[in-house]
Amino acid sequence: MAIEWNLIEEEGCLHRFYKIVLGWDYLRLLKESSKKNKTTPNAKDLGMKQVKDTYKDVYDYLATFEPLLFEEVKAQIVQGKDEEEAVCGPTDAWTLAVFQCPDSRLQPAFA
Repeated sequence: MAIEWNLIEEEGCLHRFYKIVLGWDYLRLLKESSKKNKTTPNAKDLGMKQVKDTYKDVYDYLATFEPLLFEEVKAQIVQGKDEEEAVCGPTDAWTLAVFQCPDSRLQPAFA
């Protein structure tokens, strides 16, 4: 039963991660990244904490590493766009990416 509970918790965490990342506006991320190149924001302004050697509990750990994880995901998305332009050239504003998910458990929140 403990394994099933852990699986449920893990699925909840993944669902939260997907909901946050898929809720981002792609064009806004690109626009913000071009602004960041001119001015580097303060880590505290982004909600990031200094990484410690030890943590009080799981929530303290998550509060430290979750913002770092999401900043890394944003950086990877923007880097992917930059690499795509270098290889394929600039794309027009009407390009649409379609992804298929074979796992029926991963349904969009709006479905």
